[in-house]
Amino acid sequence: MLDLTLQFDQSTYAAQAEILATMRLTNTGSQPELVNARLAFNSPGMPPVFREVHLAFTEATSPAPWVVMIRIGEPEDVDFKTLAPGQSAEHTYNLRQYYNLKPGHYTVQATYENEADPSTGSARKGSLNSKPVSFELK
Repeated sequence: MLDLTLQFDQSTYAAQAEILATMRLTNTGSQPELVNARLAFNSPGMPPVFREVHLAFTEATSPAPWVVMIRIGEPEDVDFKTLAPGQSAEHTYNLRQYYNLKPGHYTVQATYENEADPSTGSARKGSLNSKPVSFELK
């Protein structure tokens, strides 16, 4: 069993501050899980093979437009990791690099999706959502 968490380093940010979001995929089960630990972040409009994680802004004072074009290939064997029970894979992203965020209150949910396998076996497939998390941008 896997759990996805989304965590921000602060609950309130100054106007030009970095907004650091950590996405953590944890094996909460009793058996090892082979996962795509690359946790590549991309626009939700991209095919799942070119991203493992995307964000949905479910409540926002203003829309959060995606402002970059990311060119990322399919995951490679080195991107896959077997997580023992209790073990995690995580990545932290500065949302300022991806979104044009205006002052306001945001509620965000992360989604992890994997449809790929390494050449050495079969990885966990499907999607998993984090709990929604809120932050404010002054």
